[in-house]
Amino acid sequence: MRRKRDKELMEIINENLTIILDDLDKEVADGKIAEEDRGKVYMGRAAYFIAHLSLDYPDDFEGISEENMKGSNFIHSTIYAEHQDAFVKYYTPLIGRKIQIEGDKRIWVLIQFHFVLAPSRDGKERRKVYCHFRTEKAGHEKEILCFQIFRSLGIPLQLNVPWL
Repeated sequence: MRRKRDKELMEIINENLTIILDDLDKEVADGKIAEEDRGKVYMGRAAYFIAHLSLDYPDDFEGISEENMKGSNFIHSTIYAEHQDAFVKYYTPLIGRKIQIEGDKRIWVLIQFHFVLAPSRDGKERRKVYCHFRTEKAGHEKEILCFQIFRSLGIPLQLNVPWL
């Protein structure tokens, strides 16, 4: 699985760096960028691309700062397993909360948090966290990545919590 993921990531990197080079060649040909600035512009664009890629695929990059890792965990709804109980205790007041999901007229009630195995990081087990909802009337169920719900409720990223 790891080799397959590495291969897919390398394909994404190669494809996007090729696009950056092709665009750069066109800009040089059109006179928008001087030939002598080509290397510097390429390095800047490539670095910007890789920085964004590290947010989408944080587990495939080493050396990410603790603050950036916490932000990435927030975005990907990932917590450290050893702090799962603290997470649940902290967010228990949200259980029973009614929300309306965009584009859906039904009222959804948050029933519980659901945890799924996620890749470990730095030797620590992690979990992907979902909010488990049930409709108020018909009993339909749905799970949504937890931090998507938190963002929609205006709950900000908190860097001082142990689970991130």
